[in-house]
Formats: sequence, C-alpha cells, structure tokens
Amino acid sequence: MKAVIYARYSSARQNEQSIDGQLRDCREFAERMNYTLIGEPYIDREISGQVEERPEFQRMIDDSKRGLFQAVIVYKLDRFSRSIEHSVVYTERLKKNGVKLVSATESIADTPEGKIMRSIYSAMAEMYVDDLRQKVVRGNRENRIKGLWTGGYVLFGYKVVDRKVIVDEEKAEIVRLIFREYAGGKSKKQIVDMLNAKGILSYSGKPFVTNSLQDNMKNRKYLGIYEKDGTIYTNIFPRIIEDDLFERVQKRLKAVQRYHSKTSKKDYLLTGKCFCLHSGSNMVGISGTARNGDKCCYYSCYKRYRHKQCNKKNERKDGIYIENGEQKLGLEDDVVRMTYDYILKSENLEIIGEKLEQFRKKNITDQRIKDFEKDFEKRLADIELELEKCFALLMNENEDLQKIAQQKANDLSIKKKDLTQEINDLRLANKLSHTKEDFITIVKAYLDGDPQDIDFKKRVINTFVNSVWVSDKFTICFYNLVGKQPLTLQEVVDILAEYGIVIENGELKNTKKTALSKDIAVRTRQVVVSQNCP
Repeated sequence: MKAVIYARYSSARQNEQSIDGQLRDCREFAERMNYTLIGEPYIDREISGQVEERPEFQRMIDDSKRGLFQAVIVYKLDRFSRSIEHSVVYTERLKKNGVKLVSATESIADTPEGKIMRSIYSAMAEMYVDDLRQKVVRGNRENRIKGLWTGGYVLFGYKVVDRKVIVDEEKAEIVRLIFREYAGGKSKKQIVDMLNAKGILSYSGKPFVTNSLQDNMKNRKYLGIYEKDGTIYTNIFPRIIEDDLFERVQKRLKAVQRYHSKTSKKDYLLTGKCFCLHSGSNMVGISGTARNGDKCCYYSCYKRYRHKQCNKKNERKDGIYIENGEQKLGLEDDVVRMTYDYILKSENLEIIGEKLEQFRKKNITDQRIKDFEKDFEKRLADIELELEKCFALLMNENEDLQKIAQQKANDLSIKKKDLTQEINDLRLANKLSHTKEDFITIVKAYLDGDPQDIDFKKRVINTFVNSVWVSDKFTICFYNLVGKQPLTLQEVVDILAEYGIVIENGELKNTKKTALSKDIAVRTRQVVVSQNCP
C-alpha cells in the first residue's frame, strides 16, 4: 500500500525537532506495516490543528483525489486535526477518495463502533479541556488584576519585562507616526509603503500590511485600556496615544470603510456527509434568497452549483418552512428527527450498547494495557538513557556538538511527553464504563438533549450519521452501526437493490411490489428512509 506522511506542530515554542520526531515514528510505523512511502512529507509548521486552511494539509487533501496513495500516516490523530468537526469532514473526504487515515501511535480500529467510541472519548476530552480552561481563566483574571502580562501576542509598541508590559520607546514613536499620518490624510497603503521603504518591520520580523495596520489603529490598548471578559483594566498597558488623536483616526476609519452586507457564517452540519442521489456529488452549503425575500441557507449539489450539470433542487438547511402549502423540515432537522425516530429509541439501545461493549472487550483490555505499559517502560528508559547522553554532550566545549545535543534533547523531551500522554489516554479509556448497561446509559444522554440546540445537533450527526443521500422526493440516511464506509452512489444503489428498490430519475421504484414501510427500514437497521418517501 502506498502512503504519505502528514506532520504538524502548533506554535513557535515547538520547533523543527518535533517534526523530525513525528517523521521518524511515522517512517518506522510504515516499515512495520509494509507501507511504501512516496513523495515528500506534507508538513505544516506553527499552525494550530483547529485551523482548517493549512496549506500543506489542503494540498494533501487535493492530492488524495489523484489516486497516487491509499493511506495518510500521522504521528497522532490530533496532528491531523484538533477539531472534531474538521476531523470528521476531512476523514470522510479522504475515504471518499479511497484513502484511509492511520495513526503511527494510536490503534482505535476504523470501524463503525470505533467511530462512536472515538466520539465518546472526544466528548470526555472536551469536558476535561473545558474544566482546565476554567482554571486558566481564573488564574489569568487574578494576574490581570495585579497588572501582570498573561501571555499571547505583544502589541507593536510594547515589550514585556518581568511579566510587566512597558513601552518600547523606539517602536512607540513609529506607532505615533502611523496615527498622525493617517489622521493627516494619508492612506493605509501609503503608510505601509513608507514603513516598508524605511525597512521598518513588525514584531514578527515581516513587512507591514494594510490589514494589520488597520487592526492596530483600532486597538484601545494604545489608550491604556484593555478589556477582557467584560472587565476593563487600566493597569496593564501604558498609554501611547492621546484620546484626541485616537478619536480622529477612528472617525476617518469609519468614513472610508466600505459598507457591504455581511452574512453570518453558518455551520453546515452535514458537510462531508451529504450527497446527491442524482449525480453522486457532494452537497455543499450555500446561501440565497427565498421567494419571500428572506435570506436562507441551502445544501446544493456541487455539480449543479459549480458546473450546472445536475437538476437536483437545493435543500433548505434547517428550520421549518412551507412548500406547496405543506409544512416541511430543513435537511439537518429532518436528519436529526430520523435519527431519533429510527436509531435513538428504546428498542435500539440494547443493540447499540451490546455492540459498544463487544468493541471495548476486543480493543481495550487490561492485558493490552499491561503489554503496552511494559513497552512503555522500555521505551521511556531508552529515552531517559538518550537524554543522559545529550546532557553529557552539553558539557562539551564544542559548540556544534552542543547545538546537536540541544536539538536532540528537545526532540526526546517531546517524544517523552507524547509517550506519557499516550499511556495516560489508554488508562483513561480503560476506566470508561465496562458493561452494556453503562454504555446504554451514556447513549441515553442523547435522548435528553435539545434537538434545536446547534451543538447538540452537531454531536448527534457527528456520532451516529454515516452519510445522507437526497433526491427531490426523499432522503436516505446510513448510520454508523452497520455497513461499510465510505459509501458511493453505486454502493447505495446496490444496498437498495437488496430490498427490491431501484432509483429511476430521482424516484424510488419497488420492484418486489411489497410495502416499503418504516418497519422494513427499521428492521434492516442499515438504511432508513424518511417519512416523505413515496
């Protein structure tokens, strides 16, 4: 199997050695699994896993369409993405292109039950992160009350000494120059050109750009005012700009602002899971104007939206609307309703609980943890030994050797941290409820949620829904409990054919002449047809 490697680190506090460590483990994994690595690794540096638009990440996703490789190897799944939503969307996109995502250091199986289990673990991790975030928020609030710097981006014109923000006089004079020139009539581009012509660089060491210039000119920290979580602090940032000059700049910024309508960014919950039954293409999120003039959001067949090659009508995203005198649900709400009608109900909880219990017994066992802990202790001892060698080299007077030792020590420290986190994650997973009844209790929590809450709808769809196929007259949902993935249009056609159902011109035809009822759909537990199915 041909494979490529994707590696990433988040911040400047990490370094190139973290990439080296990831690549080394990925290559060792590829060798063990008999994968053939092709091309150069895809590497994103100093970019958060929460960010969707990572250059090398997006290039890898695009390249997956070309059929050059069948697997993407990452050091850990969080290198691929730290957003559950993005992870689901892009994993499904890779699968649709015939490419699977594998982790060199994690081994939760890529099965329907495994997917639900990962969602449960992710929810637990998010709860832990939320608790930790609250503690960090409290600590930062206390530091701000004391007038201390709490970290992050240092605004141009300031510097931090002993956790106190002070004025960087050389750069503060440049800030005053920018404000004076703009208030005097010069454009942002003229000011940027002037700064760059003089060789003045931002704190990041890069030339100024107009966007960052405008953001800085709106920043009230230059007035000595810092607002955070509804509280105003005047004891952190010393004043650089006087009120009169600041107000003149704000008036001019508003005067030259281009007024244009801004539509709020919508969260399309079925992105990567929704497909057109006419063409087999993705359904993508778009916005438009309804007949009554209201702004609405839709799912549109990509081939229709981009290439005008499909006649599938757009589907309303959510909410309740009237069509031909009939009240209907938007697609997302209809999918959630179907999930409750056919999956999340009492008679199915036994099935779900049993499958999760079987998965856990097979994949997360005390013996497996003991075996892993033995390997963990050995690997940890090897790392400690290598670190001691590095510390010995650091005592050498040869600067080149010291530099090499320091880089290797950083690499080993990161590897040690990741290894410790891995064993802790596995131990946490082992503490998760063991019995079918415990899993049923967890899944029952979904029954108490608010189907109108956007975050709850997102969690239901991400956890249970495999794919949604729509025509102008009906909707078909496939769930994660049964069936392989990803599904193609041909696979959908083949599955329906097993029940004597064929698709002709966007309509369902029952060749077996038997009633196509909700009861049949529920019994198969593989395909669920919505109530508006003829």
